[in-house]
Amino acid sequence: MVRLADLDRHLWLAAVVLPLLIGCSEPLHDRSQPARLARYAQAVAFALGRSLSAEERAELDRAVAEAVAAGSGGAVEWFEPWADRAGAQGEERRRLQERAFTMLMFRARNDALLEPWKTVIRLAMGSEEVLVPGTPPLTRAVVDAHLGLTELSLALLFGVPEVRLDADQRARLGEQLPSAYPTMPAAARQALAELPAQWLQLRTYWLGIGPELRARFAADYRDRWLRSAEQAQARWNARQQAQYRQWRTRYQAYWERTRGMSGEQKLQELQAQLATQNMAIQTMSNMLQMQHQTNMTIIHNMGDYDWHWSNP
Repeated sequence: MVRLADLDRHLWLAAVVLPLLIGCSEPLHDRSQPARLARYAQAVAFALGRSLSAEERAELDRAVAEAVAAGSGGAVEWFEPWADRAGAQGEERRRLQERAFTMLMFRARNDALLEPWKTVIRLAMGSEEVLVPGTPPLTRAVVDAHLGLTELSLALLFGVPEVRLDADQRARLGEQLPSAYPTMPAAARQALAELPAQWLQLRTYWLGIGPELRARFAADYRDRWLRSAEQAQARWNARQQAQYRQWRTRYQAYWERTRGMSGEQKLQELQAQLATQNMAIQTMSNMLQMQHQTNMTIIHNMGDYDWHWSNP
């Protein structure tokens, strides 16, 4: 498997030469100029595949100003020309966005403790808008990472380059996590809080590897998923058969026990059994809240890394 660290020698040339090929603008003498700040923010937003809020834009402007004050403002000039590609559409836009994102994260990873790259990494993790208060709170970034991971998982299973959920699907899936979050165990909520950083790491790795490695990985993922599904189906069938045998045993015992009882006594017996069944149904319902662990497992099955980002 190709490790992201092995990509450094291939990406450094692209990170330096490609912006020159697509038309670098004049040297950045004053990063405080509103037009230049807007152009850089547009390039970052294009690479991240989403618009920046007013608060995020202000945060990025402050980070760039800090970089200029530290004498490293020129280090971000090479990325500014990507703003010229923001109008691309269709397959060309997807291809350019992947390239821009890979280049941006390559540079950000190498200078993760410096501005503006520290801020770029945080923005790449997603919006910190709080959807459900708590400790930790559920943020928009967690939901978006969950949806992105779902799309990648579906693409791997279907054997296609990408899967894009439509607005209705994203809305319905995006409502499930917030509705289940308040009743999740503390350990599960903490694990979800790390999802944006893990998804950023995984996405960067995935976009940095070649098509042949992607195809091999997808085939291996499908095989492991099918084996897991078959094992889960076998366990489900075994449970169903066991439950049927238990039900048949209970029914026969009930028949023997209620023989000769009055109608009122039989009614009381049935009510007691119904209460027991309702308790079992509630238990199964609570187990459904743990389905998010499936997506968390997917992350750990998608390759090994020699580096990682953590939430600041």
